[in-house]
Formats: sequence, C-alpha cells, structure tokens
Amino acid sequence: LKATAQFKALSLLFGKIKDSKLGKAIERWSGSVKTAIGENIKAIKAWVKTIVYTIGAITAVVFSVSKLGDSIDKGSQRMNMSTEQYQKWAYAMELSGSSIEELREGYNQMSGQISQAVNGTKESQKAFQRLGVNLKDTKGNLRSTGDIFEDVVVSLQNMDNATERTALAYKLFGESVSKLNPLLNNNANFLREVVRTQNALGSQMSDNLVAESAKFQDAIATLGQAWQGFKNLLGETF
Repeated sequence: LKATAQFKALSLLFGKIKDSKLGKAIERWSGSVKTAIGENIKAIKAWVKTIVYTIGAITAVVFSVSKLGDSIDKGSQRMNMSTEQYQKWAYAMELSGSSIEELREGYNQMSGQISQAVNGTKESQKAFQRLGVNLKDTKGNLRSTGDIFEDVVVSLQNMDNATERTALAYKLFGESVSKLNPLLNNNANFLREVVRTQNALGSQMSDNLVAESAKFQDAIATLGQAWQGFKNLLGETF
C-alpha cells in the first residue's frame, strides 16, 4: 500500500511537471532533438550511400583500366611493337572501321617480307626501296618492325598511282591487304591526326600504367587460382 501511494504521488508530480511550462519546454526540446537526429540519420544514410556508389564506380573504373592496360601489354608483345604504337594503331584501325586484330595478319606478313629483304630476296628489297623505306638505321642496325610498318603505311597513303600502290601493298601484306585497305585509303596526315587526338584527350596509357595494369591482372588471376584451390580442398574434405 505504501509503494502504491508513492507511485501515485510520483505520477501526480510528473503529471504536474508535464503540464507546466518546464514540461512543455522539455517536450518541445525532445521533439526537436528527435527531428534533428532523424534528419541527420537520413543525411548520413544518403552520404554513406553516395560513398558506396562512388567507391563502386571507382572500383569499376580501376578494373576497366587494368583490363585495357593488360590487353595492350599482351597485344603489343604479340605484335612486337611498343605499347604506344599498339595504342595508336588500335585507334587508327577503329577509325577505319576495323580492329587491331585485323591489322595483325598484315603486320606479321610484312614482318616476313622484312626478313626476306634482309636475307637478300631482291623482290622484297625492291618493294621497300620503291616506297623509300629504310630497313636499317644510320648505324646499320635493323629498325623495329613497328617503325618500318608505319613508314610503309604512310608511303602507301602518299602514292597517287592506285595500281602500283595495290601491287606493292599486296606484295608486303599478302591477301590480308583487303583488311588494311580502309586504313591505306586515308591520307598521309591521318596518323598524325590520330596521335594529335590521343594526346589532346590523354587517352594513351603510359608504359608504366600498362605495366602496372598487367601486374594487377596477373595478381587477380593468381587470386582466382587460390580460390579455386580452396574450393578443391573443401570438395575433397566433404
């Protein structure tokens, strides 16, 4: 009974406080705090959501760049050209409605003609001479295939005699010349414009970025192997 009386007294006291100016002020304050907290929570949620989306977007960009860099690294090695040259030709072929893959066959064919010319095959030597393309530098060293290829393409683009141009292109590129015709039909300033555009847009990846991209993709591949090994272990265990 005593506890009940005390409870009633406390209830009456709290009731009076609630109805007083102090009680109403406290109620207004608590409501403001609740609203403020609620608004801040919404803001925090939106902020976290933005960060998550931003991190996701950045991660996607990183993976995209690394895959491109890795493909440039592997592709330039397959074609025995610098990463800068590979990117230039990839863009040039894209503008010509083709791809770097379709350039590779003709490029490799011309590489064989270089070997024949160096080893004394007269017809191959005459083809390069007619185009004014030197196979060796001023020190007598064989120039890179990439540099020779660019000189050959520009020389063919400069030729006015279409019949002779077709004959020389066929000699150097073989049957794959049909895939290179859209490139060869451009004017001699085409490649300079390609380089100028890439420089202006900053679209060429540096050698360092290409190399790091290749390492990153190799690391991803290794992680994939590690994960597969773990799954194999679980499979054998259970």
